[in-house]
Amino acid sequence: DKTGKKESKSKGNFTPPDEILDTYGADAMRWYFYAAGPPYNNTRYSPEAVKQAATEFLVKLQNVYSFFVIYANIDGFDPRTSPAAAPADRSIIDRWILSELNLTSRDVTGWMDEYKIYESAQRIVTLTDAVSNWYVRRCRDRFWRPADPLDQDKWDAYATLYEVLTAMSRLIAPYVPFFAEELHQNLVGSVLGDDAPASVHLTDWPDADEALIDEQLSEEMGAVRDIVSLGLSTRAMHKLKVRQPLGAADVVLGKAQLSERLEPYLSLIQEELNVKEVRFTQDAADLVSFQVKPDYRELGSIFGKRMPLLAKALGAADPHEVRSALADSGAFSVTLADGETVSLTTDQVQVRAEGAEGYAASGGSVGTVILDARLTDDLVAEGRAREVTSRIQRMRKDENLEYTARIVVHLNGDSELLAACEAHGDTISREVLAAELHLGEAAPEGGMRSDATIDKRPLQIRIA
Repeated sequence: DKTGKKESKSKGNFTPPDEILDTYGADAMRWYFYAAGPPYNNTRYSPEAVKQAATEFLVKLQNVYSFFVIYANIDGFDPRTSPAAAPADRSIIDRWILSELNLTSRDVTGWMDEYKIYESAQRIVTLTDAVSNWYVRRCRDRFWRPADPLDQDKWDAYATLYEVLTAMSRLIAPYVPFFAEELHQNLVGSVLGDDAPASVHLTDWPDADEALIDEQLSEEMGAVRDIVSLGLSTRAMHKLKVRQPLGAADVVLGKAQLSERLEPYLSLIQEELNVKEVRFTQDAADLVSFQVKPDYRELGSIFGKRMPLLAKALGAADPHEVRSALADSGAFSVTLADGETVSLTTDQVQVRAEGAEGYAASGGSVGTVILDARLTDDLVAEGRAREVTSRIQRMRKDENLEYTARIVVHLNGDSELLAACEAHGDTISREVLAAELHLGEAAPEGGMRSDATIDKRPLQIRIA
């Protein structure tokens, strides 16, 4: 059970399988035993554990599938007739997710051949997270744009996501047969009719297409995602709200040679971190200080009782020199008190970062992200406008408005909030699909109303 005791009716800790099957479904039950842990570990079984495992995969993939169906129906996407460029001619993010799909197919096939079910299940979780939390989120504007036969980029996004979902329906079929069948019947069966295989379980296993695999692109996008994740965790650690734009982010990469390769992704990182500028640098001594110490878990078995000598020698070294050497060559040499010189790698040294006054910084395996936390009046105003946008979007959702429904918005209240909304009125209108935006006027009767507080300032919102 969830406390690590063997389940037994006499102990009163037995969970009837029907209780979980009726609540979460057979696929969720099956998936839990694949993804809960390797077979040589005990499995702690409970309804909560089944739900958690399903949330990491089934729920996430279901949300991607629902998103695709909603907007494909709105725009009339048809995989047989809608224009789509060849995969090699699509945008970089399309090529990346298709590469990830085929890398996953290759890995899962290899692990399945070796009966490594847990490893293969975790690889599918990783792909699902990439599709949901990166590809779809990064491409939402492509799907939301008005349908235009000449907008090749929009139709490429639909074609790419369709190809990913249909391939995944076959990839997940041995694990979650019912959800896989739903994907197949709706995405393939309803489109191809009698020409479609009668069931996903009668289709071929999705072999990896080596021509679509780009290992270098996967490495670059992986680094970008790590930078974004580190930047967002830095925001959270220093209580810098995600919707509040910041002036700049300086990135000190752990592998300096990656800087040139990641230049094409600067605007993507900038948008994800909500900053006005992103800079790659190896000289940030005026913005951040570093602390270095050995990774005791990695080095303890190697140095044993001599670990204090290593810790002392590394503590006496210049932290900036250590970090620079690790970034340039992946190694740093240090001489111990007994005269021995040892070479340490990036995996054996922990580098911690602390931002200077007005800056927030943190480090990880990809390097160090330094955020300029100083706020100007213009940045504060833009942040407030984004908060207003979020409140209106929440009202649209609460009202169950159609995704394409145009609205009229009235805002009244604090003068500084209204000034921020006026300065960024076009952006607010575009984001919330407002045909009209009225500021500081008495709202007419009817519609949906909400009293909000933003930065301790009152705002009355009315939409209709």
